[in-house]
Amino acid sequence: MTLVERSPAVRPSLGVFDADPAVFRQNFGHMPFALRHKLAGNGLITIDRLTAVAEKMLATGRADRLVVFESARAAGDVYSRMKRKKPTAGVVSRLESSNYWVTFVNISQIDSELNDIYRAALRDVEALLGMPILKDVNRGHINVFMASPHVITPYHLDHEHNFLCQIANEKDVWLWNPDDRSNLSESEIERFYCGNMEAAQYRAEAQSRGRKFHIRPGDAVYHPPLAPHWVQNGPQVSISVSIGFNTRALDRRARIYQANKILRRFALKTPPPGQSPVLDCLRSGATSGVKFFKKSLRRARRVRAVMTGGGG
Repeated sequence: MTLVERSPAVRPSLGVFDADPAVFRQNFGHMPFALRHKLAGNGLITIDRLTAVAEKMLATGRADRLVVFESARAAGDVYSRMKRKKPTAGVVSRLESSNYWVTFVNISQIDSELNDIYRAALRDVEALLGMPILKDVNRGHINVFMASPHVITPYHLDHEHNFLCQIANEKDVWLWNPDDRSNLSESEIERFYCGNMEAAQYRAEAQSRGRKFHIRPGDAVYHPPLAPHWVQNGPQVSISVSIGFNTRALDRRARIYQANKILRRFALKTPPPGQSPVLDCLRSGATSGVKFFKKSLRRARRVRAVMTGGGG
């Protein structure tokens, strides 16, 4: 797709985000960057309202959308070792005195006003990029994170584009360049796309290559697809909103990584995506209809949503 030329002095009228279009276009899809959002203080995302949403989830058989973990102890912890707690509506009011990390998964499917925000955010992304990307978006979400003081969200990856918007209090977010293979290896990406959600390993010696974003209400940080990251909450209960969306192009890349695993079983060389357009087309097409690969990608999406919901 060809970018629509836009004067650098012109800033599009936006409903959710406030960002420099030039910075947005330069970094989108590749590098983390800071921006601002307009969701803090709008009354849609408060403890009282989230408590009511939690009650609705539990009453309507959607308890799986309310995910509660005890906090990780360090960035290098993994989700499989974190204790999962039974969700209750009261967990929201107990966050100040507990050690919990709560995710409202796909809350935009339950709350129509938040779904309107999701759609407005996508329109903002398209306006900032100056190109029609919405036709390539095949799914998306708004997730809400609530965390007790000093809670850690351990190091992990997400498949989608994600904007983490801080609503209440503050937190630190560390993000790494997903295109730097000294941070994230091809084998880690491949294992991730074949269903291992803990494939990306935190390495203390790589911490200095990460970029720290300290976010307060009104601040947002963009997470590129596959950008390794971990998060630590501040001294008070934090509320954040994750606005994420997936595209067909990202799913295509995932299928190429999945195909590589099978091709190596036949001693075939398997370059990463992006090095051979012809080979990329063959690999993504060859796996698009194979049940193993579809099942693997679905499992990766499902486990990721339950574990992280995108962001932190």
